[in-house]
Amino acid sequence: INETAAICEGDSFLFGNTYLHSSGIYRDTFLSIQNCDSIVELNLSVLDPQINIAPVRTLDCNNGSVFIDASGSSGSALVFEWIDLVNGGAGILSGQNDAILEVGLSGNYLLTITDTLGGIQCDTSVIIVVSENFNNPLINILGGTINCINSPIQIQTDTLDFITFFS
Repeated sequence: INETAAICEGDSFLFGNTYLHSSGIYRDTFLSIQNCDSIVELNLSVLDPQINIAPVRTLDCNNGSVFIDASGSSGSALVFEWIDLVNGGAGILSGQNDAILEVGLSGNYLLTITDTLGGIQCDTSVIIVVSENFNNPLINILGGTINCINSPIQIQTDTLDFITFFS
């Protein structure tokens, strides 16, 4: 007799007189009511979904929206669900049920991933904080003053590359 079963990481499965905690193929002999031997083979899967979030950029003058990327998460059949915990959902621009979420507001975003096998659902969650920095950029002027003799000059900011201006 071949059987399959799944459990979540941290749970156990009673097979005969043994509690199993690891994925694998297990065999045991059981006696039937008529004292006949039955060999049962169990293929046990332990579901352990893991969330892996790539570094998240800061919302700023150059990044009006940012992506929270959980595509490196692991499991066999993952379902993603994102919830905006601060802005009532207004911060989510796209990807509410995808591995990659686009947000346009700072705040706390809850990700729950669910892994399912054979009717067993195992999930794990994490809160990701998206911050913002809309401070005025620092400006450095390189090359002097714009006039009839001295043109062009370069302006550099901490948020943009060099910009060249002509008089």
